[in-house]
Amino acid sequence: MLGVVGVAFDDVLEVFALPGEGQDVVTTLGPLADDAVATGRARLFGSAVWFEVTASGATGWADAAFLAYLGSTTDTTAAVVAELGGAPTAASMLELGGIVAATAASVDDPVSRVTVTVAPSEDGDLGEVTYDVVGLADDSVVGVRLHVFGTPTDADLPKSAFLQARAFTLKTVETTALCGRGVTPDGLCV
Repeated sequence: MLGVVGVAFDDVLEVFALPGEGQDVVTTLGPLADDAVATGRARLFGSAVWFEVTASGATGWADAAFLAYLGSTTDTTAAVVAELGGAPTAASMLELGGIVAATAASVDDPVSRVTVTVAPSEDGDLGEVTYDVVGLADDSVVGVRLHVFGTPTDADLPKSAFLQARAFTLKTVETTALCGRGVTPDGLCV
């Protein structure tokens, strides 16, 4: 099964009747959809590769740059904190997630596409946001999905002040490998 990757939380991946933009849309897939089945057919259209997939009861074509096999999920908090020289604090979960995403993104060729795939949540005792970083120079691991959790630094403030002055310190980073060629039974990219 293929998952949708690199599609913003407020957008969808369109699946077309034929390869290429502007064709009839047969279905749409949300940014976290993980049930697209590749039929085995692929086409080069312009500069993009398109995969034929079956999803939501329809068969059509989707841009392969927005599809990947979802690998295993691991806790990478220690590695991120070590790379940053400490647990970062930011004014919002969106900003904190961006700091974490920058540790995984490539700025060389190819330049990674960084997308917020789950909108930030800042209610309660823990904030969270999810970023996809797609476009790594590895044809096996094409990217990562980063589920970032932050602890409010001002959790002891009353609710009215809490909503006005909220900052978050990194608590946990869960990283899911986004695989280009497939996944072993234990979740490793092949």
